[in-house]
Amino acid sequence: MRVFIDTNFWSYRLDQREPAKSERVREWLADIVPDHEIVIGTQVLIELRSVASCKLQPPLNDQQISALLEALAGFEVVSIDANLILAAHHLAIHEQLNSSSGQRRLTVQCCPIRRYPCNVACSGLNCLPNPNPQAGSESA
Repeated sequence: MRVFIDTNFWSYRLDQREPAKSERVREWLADIVPDHEIVIGTQVLIELRSVASCKLQPPLNDQQISALLEALAGFEVVSIDANLILAAHHLAIHEQLNSSSGQRRLTVQCCPIRRYPCNVACSGLNCLPNPNPQAGSESA
């Protein structure tokens, strides 16, 4: 199964300020990664670098950030462009997703599942099934 994992999961895994959440995500990733194709977006790499260098306490050093980004680059990385963001925005409106619940952000982050078929998209501690995992390059 192809699983798109958003920045939040990776950030929670690294953030030691909430050890229980970090451990829960570590266990979840340990279960998911070996048996599934993991997909991330270019935005995940950009955001995670910022989180690792600026938001984590203590922040990761340059070598740790390099190792982190290189490890994540080993997964399939899909490009996110303006058309994909606009398609995700229109999808969120069409599906009447509530912006306060974080569902709109998840849709924007995970819209690559529409272009690059994934079965599940995960953000925060939420996972949404893709209703059409064989969508291929159809626009949303």
